[in-house]
Amino acid sequence: MLKSLRLEDTQSQGVFIGSSTYVTVRQCALKNTGEDGILVTSSTGVLIDKCSITAPGGDGINLHDCDGCVVQKNKIKNASMEGIEADGDMHTFEANTIDGTGEAGIQVGDGATGCRNALVLGNKITGAGTVGILCFADAQDCSILENSVINSVVQGVIAEAGSDGHVISKNTVRETGDYGVFIDSDFCALLQNTVTESAEDGIRIALGCSGALVSKNTVTKASMSGFSVVGTGNVFVQNKASKSQDYDLDDQTGPEQNIFINNSFSTVAPP
Repeated sequence: MLKSLRLEDTQSQGVFIGSSTYVTVRQCALKNTGEDGILVTSSTGVLIDKCSITAPGGDGINLHDCDGCVVQKNKIKNASMEGIEADGDMHTFEANTIDGTGEAGIQVGDGATGCRNALVLGNKITGAGTVGILCFADAQDCSILENSVINSVVQGVIAEAGSDGHVISKNTVRETGDYGVFIDSDFCALLQNTVTESAEDGIRIALGCSGALVSKNTVTKASMSGFSVVGTGNVFVQNKASKSQDYDLDDQTGPEQNIFINNSFSTVAPP
C-alpha cells in the first residue's frame, strides 16, 4: 500500500505503477506534477482511493492496458488533459469529484486497446474542457450511472460511433456548451436522464445510432431542440421535453423509422 504520500512540482508523474497486481494508493496528495498525477500501466486490481490531485500536467489518473481497477472518492482539480482516462476491462470509477479539465472529465477507451464493461457511477464533473463523460470509439458495454455533469465546454455525455452497448441512466447534465447527451453508437439504453440548458439539442440521437431504447428522459430549456433524432430503428418511450427554443422533438428520419410511445412533447417539428 502507498498511503498519505505528499508530492509537489515533480518533472514527470506523481505516482507510477507498472506491471503490478492489487496495489492500493490511498489518501495521497499530488500537486503540479509534470505529467499524469497517477499513471498505472499493465496492471490488475489497483485501487486508487481518496487521493487529491491538483494541476497535473497530463491526466489526473491514467489507467493504460489495465484490468479490474477501482478509482473511487478522489478529488481531481485543473488537470491539463483528462481528469480520468482508462482502457482495459472491468474498471470502476465511483464517487470521484473532477473540477476543471483541459479535455474530458472521464474518458473510457483510448483508441488503442479498448475499454469494456466499465462502471462510471456517481461522479461529479464540473467545467470539463471538452466532454464531461466520453465513451471513446473503442469502448463497449459500459454503464454510465447517476453522474452529475455541469458546465462542460462541449457535450455532457457522448457515446462515439463504434462505441456500442452502453447503459446511460439517471445522469444529470446541465449547462453544456453543445449537446447535452450525444449518442452515435448502437444498442444503447438511455434511461431516466435529466438534461437542462444545453446550448444545442438536449439529447441528440445521431445518424450512427440504431437499436437504442430511449425512455423516461427529461429535457428542459434546450437552446435548440429537446430531442433531435437522425438515427433510425430506435424506440422512444415516456420521454418529456419542455421550453425548447426550437422544438421539443425534431425527428428528421421520416415516418415509421423510429417508434414513439407515450412521450410528452409540446412542440414537434413538421415532417
